[in-house]
This record gives sequence, C-alpha cells and structure tokens, in this order.
Amino acid sequence: IATMLPASILRADGPRWLARRLIDAGAPIAIGTNYSVWDTPGYSMQSVLALACMLMYLHPAEAITAATFNAAVSLGIDSRCGSLEPGKDANLLILRTGDYRDLAYSNGANLVESTFWHGRVTKGAECLSHDEILCR
Repeated sequence: IATMLPASILRADGPRWLARRLIDAGAPIAIGTNYSVWDTPGYSMQSVLALACMLMYLHPAEAITAATFNAAVSLGIDSRCGSLEPGKDANLLILRTGDYRDLAYSNGANLVESTFWHGRVTKGAECLSHDEILCR
C-alpha cells in the first residue's frame, strides 16, 4: 500500500494527482501526517484528511479509509484495529458534525467531541495523538 503524505505538499510541490490516479487504477493507498518538526510541523489527522481531499483529489470516504483501514493494513495491524468489527480494539472518534463529508471542509477546526480508546471513553480532543488513534 502506497502511503501518501498530504501535508508534505505544503512544503514541496509533489505530484498531487498521484493519489487520485492510484485509487482510480484500483490500488489502495494510506495517508498519514508525516509529522516532523523540520518537514511537516503538524500532527492533526483532521487537517490531513482535509488536505487529502483538497490537494490530492480524494473523496472524503476515500480519505477516511486511507487514514484508518488502509493505514492499519499497511502496518500489518489490521487484525486488531483499523475498522469497527467484533474482536477488534474499539478505538474511534466521535465528531461534532452531522456528515462525515464535513471533514473535507473543516481544515483548522477541531471537530473532535470525544474519543474511545480500547472501548473506554476519553473526553476532550487533546487526549490522544495520531499514533494512539490509529492503534498501538
């Protein structure tokens, strides 16, 4: 699975069309923050989802799949996280929006209402980093 880094486009003019062409050809992709103090000083997955839609031409559902299930598959941890299924860790976010497509247009806004980590509610948006949200 190719891993795309939408926020990196802000630093270097990479091929914005590549993700769209891969998906259209039937290839799965993953997306991540590429968090680095020097290269990409930001770790908001919500912003990465919005950038993937705006700059890489992904539909919101494609960006969410790339950030969750496909990312877990690329790391070899999809048997325990990356999707909501019986027997998997219940790691998820509750967002303040009525429509998942709002993620594509909410860059800079924090829509996180609460999080669940291993099925336990954790209140507040500051509770988990991207790595913890994806899965340890």
